[in-house]
Amino acid sequence: MYSAPVFLTLYFVINYFSSVSASYFIAGLLLWQLFTWYSLSVRYKKEKYTFYHNRIVRNGGGIFSESRTELIIRKITQVTMKLPYAENRLMKTGSISIQSAGADAAEVRLSSISEPEKIHSYVQEVMKSNGFKLTKSNPIQTETPKTAAAFLEASEVFFAMLFAVFCVVAPVFSARALGLDQTFGIDEVLGNATVLILPGSIVVIGIFAAMFFLRFMYLKRRVYHVYEGVITYGESFFSKTESFIPVENLSDSELKQTFVDRIFGIYDLKISCQGSLHEIHFRNIANGREMENNIDRMINNAKSPIPAGRDGEELRAKRNLPGHGLKNPAPPDTRFTATYRMNARRTMTPFLIALPFCLITVIPMVPWLILLVRRLIAVKSTTYLIKAKSVESRYSFMSQKNFEFANEKITGIVFSENALDRRFGTCSITFWSIGSSRNVKFSNVSKTPALYESITAKTGIRPQEPLYTMTSHFSFLRMLKANALLHLGALIAVAGLIILVISIDSILSDVSEVTTDLLSIPNQKNVISNILTVINLLLIIFLKASAIFYFLNLAYKSNYYKRSKLTFYRHYVHFEEGVEFFNRQLFKRHHYADYDSIKNITTTRHPLSELGKVTFNVAGETITGEVKKDAKKKKAVSNEFAINYVDGMDVKNELLDIIFHDRPASHHISGIEQKIHAYAKKPVMTVRPDLINSLINPPVALGVSLISAMLIVLGRLFDTLTVITLIACIPAILILAAMIIRAREYVIQPHRVVAKSGILYKKQVSILFAKVDHINLNQGNLNRIFRTGNVSVNTTGSSRPEIVIRNLKDFRQFYDVLKKRY
Repeated sequence: MYSAPVFLTLYFVINYFSSVSASYFIAGLLLWQLFTWYSLSVRYKKEKYTFYHNRIVRNGGGIFSESRTELIIRKITQVTMKLPYAENRLMKTGSISIQSAGADAAEVRLSSISEPEKIHSYVQEVMKSNGFKLTKSNPIQTETPKTAAAFLEASEVFFAMLFAVFCVVAPVFSARALGLDQTFGIDEVLGNATVLILPGSIVVIGIFAAMFFLRFMYLKRRVYHVYEGVITYGESFFSKTESFIPVENLSDSELKQTFVDRIFGIYDLKISCQGSLHEIHFRNIANGREMENNIDRMINNAKSPIPAGRDGEELRAKRNLPGHGLKNPAPPDTRFTATYRMNARRTMTPFLIALPFCLITVIPMVPWLILLVRRLIAVKSTTYLIKAKSVESRYSFMSQKNFEFANEKITGIVFSENALDRRFGTCSITFWSIGSSRNVKFSNVSKTPALYESITAKTGIRPQEPLYTMTSHFSFLRMLKANALLHLGALIAVAGLIILVISIDSILSDVSEVTTDLLSIPNQKNVISNILTVINLLLIIFLKASAIFYFLNLAYKSNYYKRSKLTFYRHYVHFEEGVEFFNRQLFKRHHYADYDSIKNITTTRHPLSELGKVTFNVAGETITGEVKKDAKKKKAVSNEFAINYVDGMDVKNELLDIIFHDRPASHHISGIEQKIHAYAKKPVMTVRPDLINSLINPPVALGVSLISAMLIVLGRLFDTLTVITLIACIPAILILAAMIIRAREYVIQPHRVVAKSGILYKKQVSILFAKVDHINLNQGNLNRIFRTGNVSVNTTGSSRPEIVIRNLKDFRQFYDVLKKRY
């Protein structure tokens, strides 16, 4: 597509320096075009879509690559059909994209397919057979963007371009009107510019006026329909777009109204699906509040599709066995409702504490005042609601923003308290959701009796007898072992700094002696002596500050880990952490998450010990960064909590998933822990990455190139012995890289898939099959050469794969075994 302009630009650039025949460039352009056509033909020949009763499989690839994507139908969150005007008119083709829970982009995209309307209808029928309603018999609400709002949104680019044209044209005509062209002798240049700029500006304005009209018509022709079982979106102006969203996999909603929106009486409604980067925007609608209420009611009443397939049935049957002693989780409590606001005294106290410092230093007063005003507005304008089937945060000042989570889509709850909260009797509550890009946080609300129990009951979490408890076993020696590499690096850095200061002292002393004898500068020794004193003083201050910080950090960790405790209950996990000072609580946090919301467990064993860290990854992510239109600047941060310095990591690697999967009674867990090898599930398949393929890849090639370049430079600066010593380090680096690769191991057990890695720090990522959303298979260029492939495992509520297994020899067999089990 861009080959002709690129080759043309390259031709002019090269010919600027040396004359080259145009025939070479024409031949290169033709060869590149032929290669592009051949690549596209291979790509479309490999493109294949297969529909099964409970999944969709896409096979694709290029000349040197292959890929396979498997999408579970019950995880579909949105289906969109696009019929481009020219393509559909001439070729009768279109495209369909099917998005799944737990992925950033469309997981399956059927591009340029024949009979797209027929396939679009077929996808709906397949989804209905997997538990989706998708009923359109009961219309609830229909909305279209308001004309004024569509005009404003479409005119943004148009008026920006008019301003840019004005900035170019106005100076030229102003210069001619004032006679500056004759004054500076540039009348001929400006005359030619005027001849070119005026018609050029008219053409540009005409183009953007046409773009404005098309954009306005597209916005105006949008239609949103809300039915009892599905939400549809469509637009039809030249090209046609139809999209439907099943309510079963929706998570929550967010209603926004800016100051300008309030003038025009319009709203923007954002609905989140299961998967944090799945957000559907309904823009510029008049009855936004009504639509939000209707959609929230549908989300609260909708039930997820029944898991299809043999594995889901076996899992349910196994959990209902009497031996497991597992009762059905309690339903969410719909009786407790409440309204909260920020405690004004608690919220404003930090500003009063910071006021003396701001008055003394003066400079921070402006930001202090700005933050103070913003906080005062937030206190007066924010309301928190505990509804029967949801929680909601409302903000209404010059703009309006409502953010609501359905109870059934809440995956975790965090209660936070600090010293000020203890003084004013308040706390903060954070809710995690499976699909939202942000969290709902109740800041500085009054802590009433039984508040925690009432809030957790909204998600079905109620007080139970503890099954198993893990605590941190922290000590100075254990911390040294756990952070051996960090401590070694810090010691080397400090030693290097001391040697550097000593070298500077020696050099300055020698310079002082030489220059004094040659130049006879008065007081030169005193000046250099003062410089040396300052340098040594700064070194001493740095070393003392580092030592103080280190021991304060050690005291903090010792206090913190004494109060870290994780408790397993029948249906949920509770993690508590905090710090106390002279029996005064500085802060305390409580994390709650039910078993079904925890996607995976990551354990890391510290070197030279049986201690380690256990991290629980909870469904849902928090998105950081701003996104403007199609620019993806998002970063997904997992919702997780972790407990460190836990003993018996080799036992915990198996025990934790046994608790999650089999749910044994408390009196059985101690026996399982003592005889863990007898209860550990035998591996179904174990694989390791191919060593040669893992070593030969672009990052390693780039690293070798950089090392080679560095050796060439060092060869000119240092003697031969130094260079030979550095070259001798390369085999050691390659051996270390090979050890890291060989330490990677991937295991399929009857109930989970496990990824192991690390030499000193042994890391294990474990995913139960019940948590797997879909798996992908692909084979890149180097993989084709080495006959290897890659497999990725995705979970619901994640924007990226949880496990990526690269460069496997038996990748197809591993994929097939994994596919049969989850």
